[in-house]
Amino acid sequence: MRKLIFNNSFDYPEAEHLVKIIDNPDDRSKIANSVRNEWGDIQPIKNHAIIHLIALGSFEKTGSNLNFDAFEEEVCKNSHPTFTKKAKLYRHHNSKVPDEQRDGDVIKSSYNEKMGRVELAIAANIDKCADWLGKVEKGGEVKFSMGWHCDNDICSICGNKAKTASEYCMHVKKGAEHPYGRNKILPDGRKCFVFNREGYWNDISYVDRGADMIAMDLAKIAGIDLSEPVGGAELAELMENRVLSTSKLAIAEKLSKIQKYIDAMGVNAPTGVIDKTDLSESAIRELQEKDPKQMFAALSKAGALMSFRNFYKLASGSKYEQFKKSIDEAEPVLRECIRQELKQASNLELISSIHDYDSSDSLNLRLTPKTLLELNKFSCSPSVQEEKMKVAALSDDYSNTTQTKINSKSRALVRQYLAYKVAFLNDTLSSEDVILNALILN
Repeated sequence: MRKLIFNNSFDYPEAEHLVKIIDNPDDRSKIANSVRNEWGDIQPIKNHAIIHLIALGSFEKTGSNLNFDAFEEEVCKNSHPTFTKKAKLYRHHNSKVPDEQRDGDVIKSSYNEKMGRVELAIAANIDKCADWLGKVEKGGEVKFSMGWHCDNDICSICGNKAKTASEYCMHVKKGAEHPYGRNKILPDGRKCFVFNREGYWNDISYVDRGADMIAMDLAKIAGIDLSEPVGGAELAELMENRVLSTSKLAIAEKLSKIQKYIDAMGVNAPTGVIDKTDLSESAIRELQEKDPKQMFAALSKAGALMSFRNFYKLASGSKYEQFKKSIDEAEPVLRECIRQELKQASNLELISSIHDYDSSDSLNLRLTPKTLLELNKFSCSPSVQEEKMKVAALSDDYSNTTQTKINSKSRALVRQYLAYKVAFLNDTLSSEDVILNALILN
């Protein structure tokens, strides 16, 4: 079982910064004596900043965390050395990329007996980590998530051992019936959570949002009920394919440059045309009969880029009606959401790290002539796109800047749609004209 554990998800006894830069002796003198003595002298590392990170708290001091995971003192003591042996510093949990692409190393670890917590010293590459190192230097809040591996976790109530989130018992499963539930306290005073008793740490990642915000974005897309905590195992399942693709990042950067050029020119129409073409129910059914990666491969092979609404009709499957209200809210702010997402490099990396919409090579990509003919309406060829823009212009369907408030659900939906566009363009090895058309037609 793989989990994501967030360093800010524990209720530490004393409120303090969880991350500090300790490049000089004066800074290091503020670390607890027991930890400082165990670490000894820390030598400077060229082009790296040394940071002190409070990683997690023991169950005895902090209880279970916000994601209903608990680590007892003995587990903290036994597992913390694996941070230095197995874990590297990455961005967006890129632990599968080559080692030389890491952002830094965990150089020291210790268990602070008095405070009941695991503390780390991390050497962070100054060039790669300049954005968040600057925040730390100014006293801002910076958060990290850590990859935890274990064979299973154990229910605090019945002792059930679960190897995956699908094996959770009645006490901690999703939608548990009253009085049970994640982090719920029973009438007899017992609390429902899971113990993590054997395992190791294999990566650590800076995140620009905390566990709650990441859970919000991903859980909404995955249809997870946000009225209850999202577990570390579920977060890991949602994030396991988020590995940066350099080829997709190059596509995302092209989209960003084109968008910035359009903004600089002060152009409104045609910077965002809402495509009103509907995919027929029969075509949707035929495409959804395929494995998702085969479905996206079939679309790529046909050169058919789905509009925002049609993308969600395909991607959400039988749950489309649950998404429809959110899609209706997101469509008026679609253009502005895309503009904002393409502004920041960190967003481009995140979009390029989502592989849910990548296609797979398969010989079984045959579609009926009727569906293929219908997909021609979604072709990315310049002639088809230009015709759509003309139709949109005549019907006044350009999407101009709107004052409608953009909520987190709309942002999450648009981010996934951009990830789909980037995956499509990457698959089709698109020309500059096609990339431009893919940006302005939604």
